[in-house]
Amino acid sequence: MSRTRWRYGAAFALMGVVAAVLPAGAEAHHVQSVTITGNPVVGSTLTAVPVLSVPEMPLLEYRWQRCTSDLQKDCSRIMVAPNVPAPSAATYTVAAADKGFRLAVRVLAVFETENDSKWSPLTAVVTDPVPVPTPTPTPSPTPTPTPTLTPTPTPDPEPDPEPAAPSAVFSQGGASPAPVLRAPSPAAPATLRFLRPFPIVRVKGTLVAGGADITLLRVKAPSSATVAVRCKGPGCRLDARYFGTTRIGALERVLRAGARITIRVMRPPRVGKYVRLVVRDGSPPKRRDACLLPGSPRPEPCPAA
Repeated sequence: MSRTRWRYGAAFALMGVVAAVLPAGAEAHHVQSVTITGNPVVGSTLTAVPVLSVPEMPLLEYRWQRCTSDLQKDCSRIMVAPNVPAPSAATYTVAAADKGFRLAVRVLAVFETENDSKWSPLTAVVTDPVPVPTPTPTPSPTPTPTPTLTPTPTPDPEPDPEPAAPSAVFSQGGASPAPVLRAPSPAAPATLRFLRPFPIVRVKGTLVAGGADITLLRVKAPSSATVAVRCKGPGCRLDARYFGTTRIGALERVLRAGARITIRVMRPPRVGKYVRLVVRDGSPPKRRDACLLPGSPRPEPCPAA
C-alpha cells in the first residue's frame, strides 16, 4: 500500500515540472470531457466519468469543488478539515455542508511526457433528500363469519404442478470457464498466451418495468490490463477506460431495454476477454462471452488453451 501511495504522489508532484518544460501552445487535450452522474442531494454518491481521446491510461486525480454560483471562477476545492482536501477519488458522497452550493470536479491526467486537465459542468444546487411520506394505516377488516361446514368432496387426482414464475433477481458471471471452444486458425500464432488470471465480468440486478436495475457490474482483471467499457442505446451513453480490477459505478443504475454494454479487457500480446450485454424487458440481460485475439478488437470464439 505504501509503495502505491508513493507512486501516485510522485506522479502528481511531477505535473508542475512537466507543464514547465512544455512549449507555449503545446498544452495537451487528451481528456475530452468529464461528466458527473448521480443526484446532487445530501447523502447521495456522485461519480466522475472522464472520456479520454488516447488509448494510453494515465494516472488520474479528481479534485471535487464547491461553487457559490453557476460560474467556474466561484469554485473552490472541498475541504473535509482544515488543510485537508476531500479524497482524490472518482466518487464523492454529498455532505450536509454542501447544501445550497453547486458541485463540480476537475480531473487531472498525468501521461509519461505531458499532463492535461478538464472541468465537469456544475451540478444543480444541492438540496436535502425528498422525505418519504408515511403511509396511511389501513383499517383492520371486519371479520367474516365462519361458514357452515360442508362434506368434503372426493378429491380429484392431483394435477401436475405449474412451473414456478421466473425470479426477478438475476446474477451473471463468476468463475471464468477455461477457453477451449475451438482450435486456433492456421493464421493464428502457434502459441497463444491468455491473460492470467483470465478476466471475470460479473453483473447482478433486478428486473423492473421496461428494463433492469443493475446493482453490481464488476470486472476482475490483472492490474496491467486495460478495461474498455462502452454503453449505447436508450438513455445510455458511456465510453470510458479503466485499469485492472474495477467496478463500473456509472452503469450501476436502472437501464432501459435496448441498452447495449460492451466490455473489452486487453493487454497485448495476450488473449483478452470480451463480454456483450443487451438489456431486455421482462428477462435478464442477453449475454455473450468471447475472446479478443492479439492485434484484433473483434470478438472471436476462444481458441484452445
